[in-house]
Amino acid sequence: MTPPEPLRRRVRVVGREGLHARPCAEISRLVRRSHAAVRIVGARGEADAKSVLDLMTLGLAEGHEAEIVAEGPDAERVLGLLVAIFERGNLFI
Repeated sequence: MTPPEPLRRRVRVVGREGLHARPCAEISRLVRRSHAAVRIVGARGEADAKSVLDLMTLGLAEGHEAEIVAEGPDAERVLGLLVAIFERGNLFI
């Protein structure tokens, strides 16, 4: 049986401070508590969403676009939560 394709969504950072340490920690905490593997892809590369340092190296600032890629049993739920966070411009969970 072929594993399902990863779920993908493009988002834009709308918070004026971008993806800084605190939202990175909150995103990481959410993903670590899930049963999903999540990567965030930006212009500077790709980050494992479980790693605060990986997320911070993306340098996502206001207006930057990124793609969220999620796989696993919790992928749909976690992807939905992350997309909502980016879309509302409040990177805090």
